[in-house]
Parts: sequence; C-alpha cells; structure tokens
Amino acid sequence: MQPLPPAKCLAVLLVLAPLLLAAGCTAPVQVSALDSYGQPGLTPHYNHVPADLADEIDAPELIDTLRRAKRVDGLLPSLASQRYLDAAEMAYGLITDPQTPEDDRELIIAEFYNRAVAGYIRNAPPNKADSRVEFDAQAFAGTDPQDWTAPDYFASYTPAADVRIEGLREHHVHHGFGAALIASRPNERDQPIEAHYPPEGIVRPLTAVLHFDKPGQPRLAIYDPRRVAEVALPVGESDSAEAMRLTLAADYSAPYAELLSRTQELASLGFAGMLDPSASEDRLGIYLLEPYDPDKTPLLMVHGLMSTPLTWIQATNDFYSDPELRERYQVWHFLYPTAPCPYYSAFMLRTKLDEIRLELDPELDDFATQDIVVIGHSMGGILTRTLVSDGTEKNWSFAFTAPPEELEGDPEVIQFIRDIYVYDHLPYVNRVVFVATPHRGSEFATNLIGRFGESLVRLPQECVDNTRTVARLNLDKLTPGYGPLLVNGPPSSIRTLEPSYPGSRAVDESPIRDGVIFHSIIGTRVDDYAELDDTSDGIVEYWSSHLDGTASEKLVPAGHNAHDHPDAIAEIKRILREHAGIPHEDSTLAQGQ
Repeated sequence: MQPLPPAKCLAVLLVLAPLLLAAGCTAPVQVSALDSYGQPGLTPHYNHVPADLADEIDAPELIDTLRRAKRVDGLLPSLASQRYLDAAEMAYGLITDPQTPEDDRELIIAEFYNRAVAGYIRNAPPNKADSRVEFDAQAFAGTDPQDWTAPDYFASYTPAADVRIEGLREHHVHHGFGAALIASRPNERDQPIEAHYPPEGIVRPLTAVLHFDKPGQPRLAIYDPRRVAEVALPVGESDSAEAMRLTLAADYSAPYAELLSRTQELASLGFAGMLDPSASEDRLGIYLLEPYDPDKTPLLMVHGLMSTPLTWIQATNDFYSDPELRERYQVWHFLYPTAPCPYYSAFMLRTKLDEIRLELDPELDDFATQDIVVIGHSMGGILTRTLVSDGTEKNWSFAFTAPPEELEGDPEVIQFIRDIYVYDHLPYVNRVVFVATPHRGSEFATNLIGRFGESLVRLPQECVDNTRTVARLNLDKLTPGYGPLLVNGPPSSIRTLEPSYPGSRAVDESPIRDGVIFHSIIGTRVDDYAELDDTSDGIVEYWSSHLDGTASEKLVPAGHNAHDHPDAIAEIKRILREHAGIPHEDSTLAQGQ
C-alpha cells in the first residue's frame, strides 16, 4: 500500500482532529536527569547541611562522609562508592541502635541512609561486580523467578530520585527504607515471556538495601516492592536482638515514565493504524507491564478507535498508587489496529487471551487465568462486550441466508469468517467496565467528518480479498440489507459504528451472560438525569452508552476521553476494590446504581 501524500495527511489530521482528541491521545511523557541532589533535603550537594538538621542528628562523621562522597560522585566512581558505602554503614548503625529515637530514625533513613545507598548504586551499579559487597542473589531472584537470576539481567539501575518526570498527573512515591530504583534493559526477547513485554524495553521498579548485619561484610539486596513490602533489621548487636520491620521505599511512577518516554513510535500507531493497519499488525497482542503473577487478577485495558494503550497512561499510573490494588491485580494492555471492524478485532482479542493464558499457565489452574477483569474504552468496550456474551447464529444470518457449510469457497476462509461472527463468551472474564462505549453506534460516524474518515480507512488486504471472494461466490446467499456490503470487502470500524448498521444491533442484542458483573462510566456535562437521553460526550450519545442492568453507572464531567478523568479513574479503582473484596472507605454509590 502506498503511503498518503504529505498534503493529504495534513488534511486528514485537520479533519479528524476532534476524533483524535476524543480518542484519548495523550501528551508525551518525558524523563530527564536531575542533579543527583537537586531535591529537598541535604541540598545543595551536601556542601551545606541545614543547621537544624545538623543539630538534630548528632552524626558529624556521617555528614562529612556524605559530603566527601558527593565531591567525587561520578568523577571517581570507586572512591565515591566506597564513601557512600561507609556512610550507609554509619547510618545503618544509627538506625539499628535501640537508643535512637523513632523520629530521628525516620529522618536518618530519609536523609542519610537512602541517599547513601542511591549514591552507591549510582557509582557501583549492581550489574557490575563489586568485590567489596556480597550480592544477595536469593533476594534478587525473588523479584521474579521466571525472568532473571543475576543482576546483569538489567543494563542499567538508576536511582529514581535522580530523574524529573513530565507528562504524568501524579508522581506516586512510597516513602520508606532503601533506594528506589529504575531497572531497565532492552527487550531482546531472549525468553518466551519477553514476547509479552513492551518492545520499548523491560523496566521495573526495584528497591536497593545495603545490609550490615555483620561488621565489615556489607550485603546488597535488591527487592521488588510489589512482592516484598518490608524488611527486617536487627536492633542491637546481640544474637537475640529483636527484629525491626521497615517498609520498603518504592517509586512506581518513575519506571513507568521511563518506559513511556520511549513510546514515540507507539504513539503514532493509533492514527497510522487507521490509514494502514499493517503499520501496527506486528504489534498486535496483549502486553504485560509487570512479571506474570499466578496469584493476581489480570486487569486488561482495551483502547478504542484511532488509539493505543497510551490512552491508559494516567489510569495505569494511578492504579499503581494503591498498595491494596497492586497486591491483588496485574496490568495488561491489548494493542490492535483499529481500522478493521470491531468484530474482527474482538476475534483477535479472544484469540490472544486464550493464547496467553495457555502460554502463562499450561495447566490453566492459576487463580490469575480464571479471574480476569476487562476495561474497554469507546470501541474497546464493544470488543470487551463480546468477551461476556455469545455471538449466535443470528449474527451470521445478518449477512448470509445459508449456513457456512453450504457456502462456496475455501472452507478455511469460510470458517474464519464464521469465527468472527459466531463465538462463545469467555468464562474466565467475570467483570467488565464499559467507558464511553457506543453499544448502539454513534451519530458521529454518519456526519461529514465520520464519512471522510471512513473513506480514508484501509483494511488488511488479505481480509479484504478473502471476504470479497466469498461474497462474490455466494451472491445468491447474501441477505439484502447487509450481504451486498461484503462484495467490496468487509466494513471498516467507522462504518460499523453507524447506528443503523445491522452488526451493531447484533452485538447490542446479545445478552451479557449470567454471572458477569458489568459497569458503565459515561462522560457527560449534564447532571440532570431527565436530560440525559438528549446529551452526548461529544462522540457517543448517552442513549448509546447506557446499558440496563449495570451494577453501577457513573457519570463524569468529561467528554469522550472520560476514562482519563480523575473521577472515572477513582470509579475504576472503586470497582476493582469491590471485585477484590477490599472494604471501600467512601461508601458513596455511583450514580444510577
């Protein structure tokens, strides 16, 4: 397929700008380096210690050691790391001294110990052997037994405090013991699981702790704070000393931001995937943002028309801010080209879900593969709906008057077409959330912008050829209303979103299976329920996004990008807490519940 001329591309962008904005296109996330100590606390550069802090903590040798470490930080890594190591040991001694007041202990951790550990990592990264320090391989392997067992798995370890983030609404940091890290490596797909990690790289939030249980024998332990919440330190020097349990520090936003800063190509696929689906076909799939955990419920997010998983940036980042949700859920994203009709994309979603479950859990006996929660935005909600309803032969009869076995043509192609329209629900999807979903289509698809956009959409050539061939071989078996449309190939996603489109009615008339709990989140600027039927989020009308029988319906003061609104994200988190059986402090029910 030939690319569009630049002038035509510009015209397309101008005409489709409202739809691009409504699709949830997000501003880029950027990560830049900070001066190592350009943040609050001992600033600047440890050359000056605030008098009140120096007076409060009587540790002149510790403070002086940190100053001297900073002077050679990055210039003489071996010397700097030794000085940071010495400072960490001094701070560790104060922390574990039973005579240290609790308030002083917290201050020592935040202002001295954590900074010393970060400085050591900066100058002696774990992927480079250091004979001065014993590496705790068991603790590191516990971060993910499936993926890595040695510290050189990651190419870089960056203290999270060393970076500035732009583009995220919130920077979620959990203050505690240790140095929060951004661990990163290129995704070279050396292991099977890495095919399900973002190709932009493998980035993880880790936490470094230097233990000094034995004098002169420092031990470096690196933990995954999502799996290990706290560590035990001895208080005092005797063997019978009681253990002090300290919550680990963690920065969940910085590693995610680092990954997002590499997604320039991905950001272009939402628009490019409409004009040329081959641009994103090789990226089609389900992506894990963290190592697979058999005991956590997958939270699968499905983007909408002309979009990518980047539309879930703020929701994903906010999800990681909740420790109870982090403990119970793991985030997955589905990426697909949005030019083809949603029934084709839904078929691919069902296929990819079945495949990844078998790959991650061949016996299919993990808790995770039996309990999946799916959230769909816009057209992604239509894909989501097919997971919890049955596509019956009625769907097939919208296009053909004869069953598949009576059609002329390649049996495999005919079976493939049948599988797109006739399907069974997925029994392991137990709860779904529809956000701004056009269950009954959208009038936007019929206006001039929608018509123009539909004229530019390009579908996968193989799909077009196969559909066209089957239709032309069976002209006498096509229904009058729908079948003739297939003669020129399958419909585009925009075409199928027209309210009058037969296929839209087929999905809407397919009941959601018993036992599935479903919710709606709808963007609208109308607060009065009496006026809802006449309102819209700018793309989808309320009468199309509303469903009877929902466990809750939440209205948020937003347009079609309602999933990005703080109220919608709060509602998603409420639903997830409810699904996990976590008591919710705010008992306010969603509107319409």
